Amino acid sequence: MAVDFLAYLVDREDNDATEELLKTQGFKEDLAKAKKNVEEGKVIFVEQLKRKY
Repeated sequence: MAVDFLAYLVDREDNDATEELLKTQGFKEDLAKAKKNVEEGKVIFVEQLKRKY
């Protein structure tokens, strides 16, 4: 029962964080742009940055 309650709290925190992000001005547009960049291959992976810097 305690595990179920802890899982509920984690889910609730995730939902609260998501709601907060969605309320942030410009977030939806920035997210859409980021998704488009990924689809078009316009990304740099963390591994590449680590090697470069």
